[in-house]
Amino acid sequence: MEDKSLQIRFISVFVNEAFFHPVKKGMQDAAAMLGVSASFVGDPGCDAEVINRMIRTSVDEGVDGLAVNIAFPDANNAAIHYALSCGVPVVAFNMDATKGRGPHLASTVQHFYAAGQSMGQAISEKIPPHAHVLITKHDSGVSALDERASGIIEALRDRHLAFDELITTSESEEAAVRIAAYLRQHPEVEVVLATGQADTEGAGMAVRSQGMDILIGGFDLSPVILQFIQEGHIYCTIDQQPYAQGFYPVLQLTHRLRYGLVPCNIDAGASLVTKDNAGQIKFLSVNHFR
Repeated sequence: MEDKSLQIRFISVFVNEAFFHPVKKGMQDAAAMLGVSASFVGDPGCDAEVINRMIRTSVDEGVDGLAVNIAFPDANNAAIHYALSCGVPVVAFNMDATKGRGPHLASTVQHFYAAGQSMGQAISEKIPPHAHVLITKHDSGVSALDERASGIIEALRDRHLAFDELITTSESEEAAVRIAAYLRQHPEVEVVLATGQADTEGAGMAVRSQGMDILIGGFDLSPVILQFIQEGHIYCTIDQQPYAQGFYPVLQLTHRLRYGLVPCNIDAGASLVTKDNAGQIKFLSVNHFR
């Protein structure tokens, strides 16, 4: 049974980031398959009140289901309660800073701390004991990035490393400028471990432009990141499968609205990408499946 009147809306922080291209592709594919309409809106930054207004406005406009990128432990709860009280089901995608304790029905997200551990474990043997490591984040106060960083540090605890942190911004080119400047000022740094797409791309750009011999690990996929892996500027990245983060929320919300099925939590995964499999994945990344 199709119901083309069903309107699903995704509401996200950092809405203009290239990371969300596969999310939108997954959303659009699921909507086409199920015969519903879906849209993707949000805040270019990370302002909880902007997201709350968008949630309430969407409900008042008659949207049937919401998928929200929940970047705050409790700041969106009241707005989500409002949606639920009006009969609009809400699920989380990409981030659930409430750790499942919010009022939304389910989440499709990466388990960020475990993903950070996967990164640390994958790169551990490449890092000399007692090395100086720079951990980068594209923004401060983002729970997903903080959890990834914590997982990385825990996985590398036995290496007895020194860690610094740098906030790079969510623009890859600016991230490259900031990372390159930091590495010039701190020649003791032997490793850069990025926690998101923009700073992973930026780290690769920085070491390539400066001709530096720096070990880099990162997160997320893009054609640029995959090219850097193939060229040897980035050793590895961890993919969180953003296509699935767009596809499954549409499926869950539609089935909730049509059949009363209760959404369930989905781990978006932590897939390791190195030079060994980067070529296979590159075509899929260009076409916004990975």
